[in-house]
Amino acid sequence: MERTGIRDISKEALLARMDDAWAAFGGPALGLGARGLRERTPAGWTYAQMLAHVRAWHELTGWRLRAFRESGEVAPPAGDAARAIFTGLGFSPTRSEELLREWTTDGFNAAVAEAAAAASPHGLLPSLFTSYKTVRGEVVELSDEQLAARVSDGRSFVDTMLEGNTYGHYAEHQDELTSALPQTAQELVARVDADWTAVREAVRGKGRSGMADPALDGWTYKDLLAHLIGWLHDLPRRVAAIRAGTDRPLSGSAEIDAYNVRSVAERRLVGAEAILDELDTSFRLVREALAGLSNAEVQDRRIRGLVATRTYLHWDEHGQDLGL
Repeated sequence: MERTGIRDISKEALLARMDDAWAAFGGPALGLGARGLRERTPAGWTYAQMLAHVRAWHELTGWRLRAFRESGEVAPPAGDAARAIFTGLGFSPTRSEELLREWTTDGFNAAVAEAAAAASPHGLLPSLFTSYKTVRGEVVELSDEQLAARVSDGRSFVDTMLEGNTYGHYAEHQDELTSALPQTAQELVARVDADWTAVREAVRGKGRSGMADPALDGWTYKDLLAHLIGWLHDLPRRVAAIRAGTDRPLSGSAEIDAYNVRSVAERRLVGAEAILDELDTSFRLVREALAGLSNAEVQDRRIRGLVATRTYLHWDEHGQDLGL
């Protein structure tokens, strides 16, 4: 379907272009881990700063698309609306006021980098994925007329915004992201080991006497470890299923919730000593499974995402309760 201002792209094709580009960018971002987020990009930022930069432009784009959809406004946010966005992104009051007095792209990028440098990388990757969903959701709500409106230099407002802040933006940072990813089993194991060290030190600091301490949602600290063990056990099984072509991921929150309940219930009567032994054993089996991957398997998006969500992203999710 060809329309003036958005070239030859229908809403469906535009969303597909965004999703394909996001899969190519967001998927690899999962492979960084906490250690990778702290490393430097070739441009001199940390990877946390680079991903925070992408997230910030998502947030700004989501706001501008919503404003355009609701009122036809195309200008960047100003006043209290802008201040709220800047606060949500962690900007210092000084940076926020500077941008409110004079908006510049360079100033916005500098404020993002400064905020990311001062913040913990915990929670960054989930917030990055959420910000993409926000932008995508705003595109879904646009009418065909809005997609094609406000044409300048042969491009609609929406088309220009999305290329600059989603798929075109990802392409600008794709090479530096790819260069940071583990390419071999040895590199992948080292990446997981680095984050595991922090988890295991936190567990050691809790001690056996702390296993009964409250954690989350009525769980004890020992229950939380049982929960981690359950997903560590899942990883080698799933890797084997992917290799065999028989993988069937858990589908839907109900199935995932049931797995979580079962993992904790099965270990409810296990003592502190035994739960720590099983934690170490389950991680050792994960390491063995990862060490046996080929280079192509290490770079497989399914395996990369599986490793991230069963290990360092999962540990990061529970970082506060773990004591990280």
